[in-house]
Amino acid sequence: MPGCSGNATACPEDGEVEVGSLQSLWLLLCTFLVVSMQLGFAMLEVGGVREAHRMTVLAKNVMDSVVTCLAFALATRFWNLTLVQDAHGAESYESLLSNWAFCATCATICSGAMAERAHMLAYLAYAAVMGCVVYPPLAEGVWGRGVFFMYDQL
Repeated sequence: MPGCSGNATACPEDGEVEVGSLQSLWLLLCTFLVVSMQLGFAMLEVGGVREAHRMTVLAKNVMDSVVTCLAFALATRFWNLTLVQDAHGAESYESLLSNWAFCATCATICSGAMAERAHMLAYLAYAAVMGCVVYPPLAEGVWGRGVFFMYDQL
C-alpha cells in the first residue's frame, strides 16, 4: 500500500480501507439527503407566508445554516465531543458535516413556526443557541461514546 513505507503493522488491511471508504461515502450521501430536507422545509415555509415575506424567509433559512454551522463548530471544539471523532480520537470531518446537517435541520424545522412572527436577529439567536447549547450535548448523549448523561455509569 502506498505510504506504508514497509511497516506492515502500521498499514491498514485492504478490507479496512474499503470499509472505511464505504462508510464515509454512505455518511456523505445521507448528509446530502438531510441537507435536501432543509431545502424542502424552506420551500414549505415559503408556501405558507405572504408574498412580501418570501425573500426574508429564504434569507433566514440561509443565515440559519451559517449560524448553526459556526455555533456547532465552536461547540465541538469547546466540548471536545466524541460525536465528531473517529475511533482513534481524531476529528472526522464527514461526521462533523453530518451532525451539523442534522443540527441545522433541527433549527430549520422550528423556523416555520416562527415565520412572519420573529425578527431576524431573534431567530438567529435561537439558531445559535440550538447549534451550540441544545443539539451538541443531546446528540453526544445519544450517538457519542458516553461523555454526557453519565452514559458510562449505567
